[in-house]
Amino acid sequence: MIEDAKTSAFLQLRRKLKATAQGLLLNREDAEDALQELFIRVWQRGNEDSSTEQKRAFLFTSLRNICIDMLRKRSKSAATDGAEVADRLVCHGGIGGVEGNDAIGEFRKSVRRRLNGVVLHVFELYSFEQLDYAEIAERLGITVEASRSYMCRARKVMKDECDRLLK
Repeated sequence: MIEDAKTSAFLQLRRKLKATAQGLLLNREDAEDALQELFIRVWQRGNEDSSTEQKRAFLFTSLRNICIDMLRKRSKSAATDGAEVADRLVCHGGIGGVEGNDAIGEFRKSVRRRLNGVVLHVFELYSFEQLDYAEIAERLGITVEASRSYMCRARKVMKDECDRLLK
């Protein structure tokens, strides 16, 4: 009985919580992971005397925080991968010291400005999660041709930025 009392609000709002997580993370598997983390927090919290509104607020606030943490981790790994690419460019381009750090920072900023929205998301799914075009299309609700087109745009941006940096 105690277990049911702890999780009843979670179970009642599960669909809305999942939709919220998918809207924030744009990824079904990540949304499921966020819900599992939320369930653990609900279980650990165990405040039985909270009102329905307080339970609902706790669930959605906690879910938002979990999603933000996941997005931060994702962007840190993307930044790390971008840094590795930039480091390779700097080493091969013969740029060193402060000038090299400036070039890396400029490279990152420029790529982030030019790769945004769906193009950036397709690039991340292809490069970091190693999904193929069909999987990307399914995950984002676009056609396979669109996913190829977005990846082509991302490659062109990366190539242009690398060429510009190496000049």
